Amino acid sequence: MSSSSNAIAELFSIGAEHYDAVRRNLVPCFDAFYTSALDVIGDWGRGRERGALDVLDLGAGTGLFSAMVMAGIPQARVHLIDVSDAMLAEARRRFAGGAASNVSFEVRDYSEGSLGGPWDLVISALSIITWRTAPSAHYSSGSSRRCGPGGCSLTRNRCWDRRPRPKRATGGCGTSTC
Repeated sequence: MSSSSNAIAELFSIGAEHYDAVRRNLVPCFDAFYTSALDVIGDWGRGRERGALDVLDLGAGTGLFSAMVMAGIPQARVHLIDVSDAMLAEARRRFAGGAASNVSFEVRDYSEGSLGGPWDLVISALSIITWRTAPSAHYSSGSSRRCGPGGCSLTRNRCWDRRPRPKRATGGCGTSTC
């Protein structure tokens, strides 16, 4: 990992145990932030076959967003990537038990190397904005190429009063950034 990746991993590792407890204070519009994201995913999912979906969560942290997605799509197979092993340790605790068989974890900088795929859904919440340079561009170009036909890429980095709708894709992926 690069030195900036190591610095970010170190910062997030320090507070990993308490991150979820203070998250509502860190995200002033917490309920609207996540509810609107789940609404976008729900709108995208309407009319789709309800089989298992392959979901990639970039900068997954403690797995909060993935857990919310899995609550609405229990058969989803979710792969969480985060630069902080300590944050993913919290995610492993979150998913211990029932959903654990559908969840995989990878400690790494998602801006380096392939994102795998194709994915039905690529999600990220409050991760892209922690990077100063290249990863944001890498995510923007790379995630859309990792979606399968009709897939969706959804990043949540700010709170807005509006609810953007993802674009339908035919071999690529529309990106809804809020």
